[in-house]
Amino acid sequence: MTTIGELITKTLMRVIYRMAYSQNKNVKKVLKRKSKSSLEIKFENIINNLNLPYKFVGNGEFFIGKKCPDFINVNGEKIAIEVYCRKHKEFLRNKTIGRWQQERREIFNNYGWQLLFFDETEVKEDIIKIKLKGD
Repeated sequence: MTTIGELITKTLMRVIYRMAYSQNKNVKKVLKRKSKSSLEIKFENIINNLNLPYKFVGNGEFFIGKKCPDFINVNGEKIAIEVYCRKHKEFLRNKTIGRWQQERREIFNNYGWQLLFFDETEVKEDIIKIKLKGD
């Protein structure tokens, strides 16, 4: 059962996100203040150790159709990556992860980008290596 505090937090987060996205000029400012999550740091350390050509851009450095991916390929391939915690995405989006992924993938595909997803259970060197290098 959801507590009143959780409902209030959920509602406030929705309002904040709607305000940020309705004022596109402020989105970059909001994202630049966002620090990397521990999951993004872990993912970044793994891709650096594997010498994979991906760069963190989740701070508002790069947008695809008004969406900011967490990582992009820097070798000219149009591959973007989202790293997420399942519980966090369900809480913020109030929808299934599958639907969130589908909506996001459609936006990126419209711009010719392939979008890959890694949840907290997939941020492991062997899984990343297989998904990104094909080994």
